[in-house]
Formats: sequence, structure tokens, C-alpha cells
Amino acid sequence: MKDTDLHIQGQAQAADLPGRILVLGQEQGMLGPALVHCLRASGCEVLQEQGEHPGRSVEAWCRELDRLEPDLVINTLGCTDTQKAELEPSTALFWNKELPCALARAVHKLGAGLVSFSSDCVFDGRRQTPYRAEDTPNPVSACGQSFAAGERALLHCGLDNLLIVRSSWLFGPFGPNFVDWVLDQGQQCSCLQVPHDQVGSPTYSLDLALYVLRLIGNGVTGVQHVCNNGQASWCELAAEVLNTCGLNCTIQAVTSGPQLSQHARPIFSVLDPKPSLALGRIKARPWPQALRDYIFTFHSRHIQF
Repeated sequence: MKDTDLHIQGQAQAADLPGRILVLGQEQGMLGPALVHCLRASGCEVLQEQGEHPGRSVEAWCRELDRLEPDLVINTLGCTDTQKAELEPSTALFWNKELPCALARAVHKLGAGLVSFSSDCVFDGRRQTPYRAEDTPNPVSACGQSFAAGERALLHCGLDNLLIVRSSWLFGPFGPNFVDWVLDQGQQCSCLQVPHDQVGSPTYSLDLALYVLRLIGNGVTGVQHVCNNGQASWCELAAEVLNTCGLNCTIQAVTSGPQLSQHARPIFSVLDPKPSLALGRIKARPWPQALRDYIFTFHSRHIQF
């Protein structure tokens, strides 16, 4: 990861960040490991969790905070599976509202700060211009409703040092994602069917982690949008992946289906990160540039020369 480390070093300095940082979910998904990687590349002290996540109660999570006494808690745990949220709305509420609020209360007692992550699913997708951080959420799915409820509760918990980050369409190392799926299928199939009617903000997990650390270092709080610049449909993102690698596979554009607006992601969920990132003196990379960085750094074996 030498090239990636060079991208990180000098952009998020340990001197600008709290001394003892606890990342919840540091070995799960894409975001937790990406944050830990960026923190360590910046020379920060990352506290180590203990125990297993499945079945851990709210009380157990709070005891973990009392044991470690962090200066900052970055919570990357959450339910982002839209279909699972429809089938198990109580599970989504636990991860996206109940746990973050309990953590906020525990953090408040410690005099520490909290970073919590939300989703573009809090919007209904009924517009064609990027959503800004101050836009009012209007979720249409159980997943979006749980994230919106969590945001509202956190904003009323009385914690001054609170940063809520909305992001979307994550790709990167440390976990399965849409870009990896396209790369794998693009070597096995001559044609891929990909929806053209869903539009969002593709975001490189390492860029997201880096930008969040810059915001923390600059004392930014409140609800912020953090993602790479630009927008794309799933179809356009898939085409860019195949074109970057030179894979001999075509894309067939298809529609998502009538069930999308009720049980999955919003049709249009592009986020505007510029006002938020300006607070951290950050200029976000366009998503195609970030995508090429990811592919050339982590998937060079897929590139056809």
C-alpha cells in the first residue's frame, strides 16, 4: 500500500487529531479498516477493541468505552443492507439509532467526541440535483428511516463534539463491493446487465476515511456530506471499471424494477460534498480518478495491456 500511504501522509496529521481514538468496527466491512489504515499511516494511536460483535448488548459496548477511555470514538457499525432492513426493521433501528445514541451518552460522560456514519438512503430520490447536508431527509425505506431516526436522536443528545457523516456507494479494499463484482464478472462474461436508472456518488473508502480525518482535525461538527466528486449510474460506474481495465465485456443497460422505490435505495441519491469538505479545506477527487487509484493499486492483475 505504499502509493496509498503516500496519498494519506501529510493530509491527515496525528497532531491535528485526538490522542486516543477508538474505531468501532475496525475489522468489519470497508470503512472501519480504511479508517484504521489512514489513522496509523498518519501516526495516530488506535485503541484495540476486545470481544466479538455479534450479540453484544448496548451495555457491553458502553463498558468497552469505559474500559478504554478514548478521546474520540468513530463508530462505523451500522445496518446498510436495505433488504435486510425491510425484513428486520428492529435490527436496523438497533444498529442505526439505538447503539449510536447509547454511544453518544457514554462518550458525553467521558468528555470525548463521536463520529457516526449515516447514508444517502435518508433521501427519497425524487429530485435531480445533488442533495446538500442541510436538506431535510425523507426516507422511503426501512434502512433510510432507521438512519434518519438515528440522526435526529443524535442531534438531540446534547453532545457538542459530534460529527455525522453521510456518504454513499462505497468501493475499496477490505470488503466486497460493486467494483469488485464488475471486475470478477467482467472476466467471466461477455455482457453484464446493469441498472442505468439509479444515480449516486461513487466513493473510494480510503478517500472517505482521509476526508473524515481532515474534518475531525479541523474541528468540523454537525451533519456533513463526504464523498468523491461527481455522479454516475451503476451502468456508468460499471462501464468505467471495464474501460479502465480494458476487459472485453459489454454493458447492457436495464431498469431497476418497480420495487426499488419501496424496498431498496433511492433512484437519485447524489450528495454534494463541496460545502462540507470546504470546512476541512479539502478538495475531493473526482470519482473516476479515485476509481483508477483503487484499481491500479489493488487490482493490477485485472488490467489488460
